[in-house]
Amino acid sequence: ESGLTNRTIRDNGLFTDEDSLRIPFRDLRGKVNCFTRWRPHKPRTDDRGKIVKYEQTKGTTTRSYFPASCVNKLREGTGPIVVTEGELKSLALAQLGYTAIGLTGIYGWKKSGVNALNTDLQKVAWNGRTVYVVFDHDEKPRTRADVDRAYRGLKRQLTVAGARKIYRVSLPPGPDGGKNGIDDYIQSFGNRQKAKIAFKKLLKEARPVVTKSNRLTTGNFAKAATKVSGVEWLWPGRIPKAMVTAMSAEPGVGKSNFALDIAGYVMEGRPKWPD
Repeated sequence: ESGLTNRTIRDNGLFTDEDSLRIPFRDLRGKVNCFTRWRPHKPRTDDRGKIVKYEQTKGTTTRSYFPASCVNKLREGTGPIVVTEGELKSLALAQLGYTAIGLTGIYGWKKSGVNALNTDLQKVAWNGRTVYVVFDHDEKPRTRADVDRAYRGLKRQLTVAGARKIYRVSLPPGPDGGKNGIDDYIQSFGNRQKAKIAFKKLLKEARPVVTKSNRLTTGNFAKAATKVSGVEWLWPGRIPKAMVTAMSAEPGVGKSNFALDIAGYVMEGRPKWPD
């Protein structure tokens, strides 16, 4: 499974039953923490027609996966960390000697409903460390846009946690030109040494995650408006009257509340806008 050796499977407590592959999670002391995800041998399809590859108990929160060989380095180490999507993929990286973390999806780093690192990730020693993030390669435009947002959101939270540099590792397309995950990429080389050399090259080619978008923001519009004579301002220097103003930000940061506050200023005729 994902090119995992018998030793990796045994050391990490993976097992199969008649219905699924079971993946027990552990804390940073290496102790199994009573949380398990499983991959059904016959996965179901959700309401949108999408195959649900992995399951967890309904109502449980977002967790992160720590390979057994990595827990000490994640808890106390200073070297680089590789973050990927998927427990088995993190084990494939750990087999190559990397300190890895597996997310349960591209937004698996978040607390449920909150734009912050989940409880597991908050306990990792991020301070001063370099982090490489490697998500699956996918050609679909909507998926790529969603992945971009996940990279940016994760970078912000890792920076808050003290990480020094956060890089984006880009995988090539799969053999058929389609989706490619790090486990499939590693297996494509046939042996561990070749895979290690190839992945090391990808790390060298990795680019810093950029959090600023190229889209126009309220600041860009306001700056342009100041160059036009005769402009009347709703919010001086920020929102011009009779012109289009757009807000751009990541999900969950407060755009709706900000817009409602602006509406309140207009409706109540408040005399002074914030500086």
